[in-house]
Amino acid sequence: MSKTRFVTVSTTVAKATQVRRIARSILDAHLAACVQWWPLHSLYRWKGKLESSQEFVLACKTRSSLAAALSRHLRLHHPYEVPEIIVTPILTGLPSYLAWITEETIPTSDGRQPRLTFSPPPTKKPPSRKNRNE
Repeated sequence: MSKTRFVTVSTTVAKATQVRRIARSILDAHLAACVQWWPLHSLYRWKGKLESSQEFVLACKTRSSLAAALSRHLRLHHPYEVPEIIVTPILTGLPSYLAWITEETIPTSDGRQPRLTFSPPPTKKPPSRKNRNE
């Protein structure tokens, strides 16, 4: 597989309070630009027994160069004995979105995050409802 500049690092946790705490710590450390989460049901084997649980998956968008640091951060703050931490390459994406990931994951020298410099997308006029024959 070719080297990619961006990845999604995912993990799962059991409680919504854990999701918010971990997501906030990731963003505060500038280890990801965005953390998304949603509920899911997991069925798995753990220590020889079949387990079933409601969990939340977290998907963290970041630069590939930060994947190891983000994985260490997750391991340090994660409540599970053996957390799921999976890194998936982002092969391509909207260039301005990928640039945003870069900007949001590079703190300034004083530790604060720079503000985005992107211009808003141009607005399109809605199509005219006038009859072309008029």
